[in-house]
Amino acid sequence: MNKIKLLSQNVINQIAAGEVIERPASIVKELVENSIDAGANSITLEISMGGKDLIRVTDNGVGMSREDAKLCFVKHATSKIENESDLYHLYTLGFRGEAIASVASVSLVELKTKFKGANLGTEINIEGGDEKKISDIGFNEGTQFSVKSLFFNTPARRKFLKSDSTEYSHIADTMTNFALCYPEIHFKFYNNSKKVFDLPKVSGLEKRIFDLLGDNYAKKLIPVFSDHKEIKIRGFIGDLESARTTKSGQYLFINGRQINNAYISHAVSSGYSSFLPEKMHPCFVMKMEVDPQIADFNIHPRKLEVRFSKQQDVYSITKYAVKEALEKGLSNNFNLKQNPFETRNEGVWELKDERIKNNDKHLFKSNFYTPSGYQNTGLKLSDKNIQDSLEFSKNFSQEMSKINFEIHEERRTSSIKPLTQVKNSYLICENDQGLIIIDQHAAHERIIFMKLKKNLLDKTVSKQQLLLPLQLNLSYKEVEALNANKSLLEKIGFELEFFGGNTFNVLSIPSFFNHDDIEFILKGMIDDLINEVPVKGIEDKEDYILHYIACRSAIKFGKFLNQREQEALITQLEEAEMKFTCPHGRPTMLKFSFEELEKKFGRR
Repeated sequence: MNKIKLLSQNVINQIAAGEVIERPASIVKELVENSIDAGANSITLEISMGGKDLIRVTDNGVGMSREDAKLCFVKHATSKIENESDLYHLYTLGFRGEAIASVASVSLVELKTKFKGANLGTEINIEGGDEKKISDIGFNEGTQFSVKSLFFNTPARRKFLKSDSTEYSHIADTMTNFALCYPEIHFKFYNNSKKVFDLPKVSGLEKRIFDLLGDNYAKKLIPVFSDHKEIKIRGFIGDLESARTTKSGQYLFINGRQINNAYISHAVSSGYSSFLPEKMHPCFVMKMEVDPQIADFNIHPRKLEVRFSKQQDVYSITKYAVKEALEKGLSNNFNLKQNPFETRNEGVWELKDERIKNNDKHLFKSNFYTPSGYQNTGLKLSDKNIQDSLEFSKNFSQEMSKINFEIHEERRTSSIKPLTQVKNSYLICENDQGLIIIDQHAAHERIIFMKLKKNLLDKTVSKQQLLLPLQLNLSYKEVEALNANKSLLEKIGFELEFFGGNTFNVLSIPSFFNHDDIEFILKGMIDDLINEVPVKGIEDKEDYILHYIACRSAIKFGKFLNQREQEALITQLEEAEMKFTCPHGRPTMLKFSFEELEKKFGRR
């Protein structure tokens, strides 16, 4: 008996679906690419339940004839290439001819289409790869492709899909990329019948960036341009202040495709190498046109990657285009000698009472650069809350060091005396038992985290009202993430008000919160939540948010602390619960007993 058998076409299609269809966003990408290839200048996407129950793409492209509509469900049937040489001269987004057949094999599909100039359109219904109905219909020129009940016949695949909000986030990412890459197309996007965005076609990329990513992103951009024989670059790079701790602000398009390419991303970062710290990532929206003969997109079923035959040339041209644009942009807008990241650890503990005394309008405003590297924009607090906002800082500076320091849980030791600060990062201290080294960032992070945790558990919100609301201009995906976590943020003292469009107002902040760059902290946290950044040992999202805020608000490495500030930090650490580790599990202090030191030096 033969053990090797030929698989049916439907099984083959389902296997292919495993490569082509990773999640609902993969289907959205394939369908929108088809609409763009069809010459559409208006594309509407409707989804429900994160795309699991419905994905519907409607366009005003050229449409299909009845015969082509039937053929589009046949594997490797395509209108975009005819022979092998076409693979090396690709000018369309789709070319493999396998996506539609794969989608139809694992869902319920309804196709409505009408070819330009035809009298009637065509409707085709397919269930799990089986054609159920084909008929003539009245329809507008263009195509509507509906995908329902994704993976209904492969429950093992469906159970691996993430939550509706996560799948929505990936779809929003996909649509954001399309809208940025094609500003000349009118894009509409609806989630569970609610409008996410409606972006009319515009003549320039900059306007689309402003509409889609918000003015905070758009106003910090520098044009980048390069024109070589085989490689052309157009787009925008962010200034130094727009840099982020993640790559969430990076959008790369090559020959009209959203591409993940670590090589080009590294080339862009290299262009910033003398300006940005190592762990900061520049923002950019970059469109590259590369001669198809030196770019191979046929290396991944989802066409998310590209391979270049002249890789070094692409790298060099990209790097120097970015470097030239950055130097020109900075010379026009900044004093190059004042790199904001050079003083990124200044500010939080430099508050002086004279700043309040000398301010006739009773408004708190600082001119220094904050730890995020952003220049303070003058956050204003109501007169009543000025002292509240400084209380944490003030106490930190003025408390004295006569404290009891707990080395072991079961017994107390004598008070600790700070001796010196090493590398502006570690406090070298002594008590009657030995030497203690304290990590100033980890210690302060634990102090802030426990304050946040206590407020949350006690349901006591201590907050300060901002005299003038702080406006957060977010992307559409960021709005979704902030809405999902708004109630938790309000529990710890943030008061957020939806202002319309993609804007929120911050009305209040936690009372002890003395970090001026509130926007940087909130947007950084949202970025991490969107990108599902893993946090070792932290399973609970509430704890993660508290960890994030505590970490970003704490004193940084490299920050000088005077004697009083060192004493105050030690006092507050002593009063904190779980004082021996930071929220991430790293030690806040190390102890070396005199007995141990004497042994090391051969005195015992």
